[in-house]
Amino acid sequence: MTPIQSDPEVKSAPTDASAPGNARARSWESVRSWESVDVVVAVLAVLYCARLWVAHSSVPSARIFHDTHFYLELAESRLFSTAVWAGGRAPIPILWFKACRLDVETIRRSFDVLSAVSWIALAYAVSINTVSAWARVLGPVLVFSLALSLNVLQWNEVVLSESLSHSFFALFTAAGLMYLRKQGGWAIGFILLATMLAFSRDSNAYFVFFSGLLIAVAATVRFFRGDPWRNQALTALGFVAAFLLSNASENAGARWEYSLTNVIVTRVLRDPKALTELKAMGMPVNAGLRPNRPRRAYDTDPRLESFREWVSARGKRAYVRFLATNPVYTLTTPELSSVIGGDVEQYAPDGMRGTRTFLDAIWSKKLWLWQLALSVTLGGAAVVLGIRSTPVILGVAYAALLVPHAVLIWHADSMEVARHGAPVSLQLQLGFLVLLVGVLDALLVRAKRASPLPNDALSAPS
Repeated sequence: MTPIQSDPEVKSAPTDASAPGNARARSWESVRSWESVDVVVAVLAVLYCARLWVAHSSVPSARIFHDTHFYLELAESRLFSTAVWAGGRAPIPILWFKACRLDVETIRRSFDVLSAVSWIALAYAVSINTVSAWARVLGPVLVFSLALSLNVLQWNEVVLSESLSHSFFALFTAAGLMYLRKQGGWAIGFILLATMLAFSRDSNAYFVFFSGLLIAVAATVRFFRGDPWRNQALTALGFVAAFLLSNASENAGARWEYSLTNVIVTRVLRDPKALTELKAMGMPVNAGLRPNRPRRAYDTDPRLESFREWVSARGKRAYVRFLATNPVYTLTTPELSSVIGGDVEQYAPDGMRGTRTFLDAIWSKKLWLWQLALSVTLGGAAVVLGIRSTPVILGVAYAALLVPHAVLIWHADSMEVARHGAPVSLQLQLGFLVLLVGVLDALLVRAKRASPLPNDALSAPS
């Protein structure tokens, strides 16, 4: 992608530089537009950290689920063991829990620290990539408001992988903004954070892969236009490599088997066409393979031994082939409202459940369709108006990848769809946020350029 700057700061009308009033006006405008804004952003960051600490203190103890014990068990393994790097869960949470010495309270405190660093970094990245003073403040305000909404905040107190995934998503977004703005050395950081994101949750690897494809398209366009393209090509290769490594880890640990079995027994067995096609691909079907049985039965029933062997040896390829050859089924069966707008408050710890604030109303997942519609509208307006600032480019990319990401999440597992779809919801909200800020920033800059204020209007108050 081309390193694209926001529209340049608009200068005031030419004046006599020797006039004391005009010099004071220029000095005041500079402070008001840059130094004062930086102070405001710093104050917002401090207030955000204070609110984060209050939220942390309101929770008596970390919330633990069945998966938590599985993570902790894997974290007891040796650092360079297969269980850590190619075991039953993605490596990053296992390594993180190991670094925290398997102490759940230390883990949740570390979640809060990483979350604070990540969202503050994103706030500054959004501010740096805008020009007008209003947009440079609005961006961090929106970033911190999203970070303090329950859909994000609650995961810091839950010992699972969601908090790490959300924090790395925020850092990835910040790095993406800086990469689009400057490229160069930022490509390394962008690839590194893409790798961290991919290894924090297996489904995130596919988002990284889709992002790599977009960057590869940008590199191809630049190649045929005769523009420099190697930086984009290497970045795309780095993203694809991160995806392949994550996918190799997932395959080696057979982490997809349980999820695929969920899909087969809750969806495929109820769909005659899907069942017929998978049977034609060799899936064994007998009296034991029927819907509505307790989930554990599919893992223990002796009659299903051949089915389990088929899932392990051929199930993933067969199911992917079925989805690829039945695009209507693949694209029309997902319930996007469950993936993007599913309620996750049930996972909130004691002290947070039922404590929604106005921020949760603003960033409610129930508004996902409105957020998507506004993202498409803002993206279209940016294209028509020729706005090509870094926040707009990143926001359009996030919007373009939303449906593919959501469809993949839906078909990957049929259990706890809302929790598995949490990264998709965050992707939508982050994309909408940076798009809104980017478009407003460009409009404010253009309005200022079209209507320069008179000299006396810029003078500092006496």
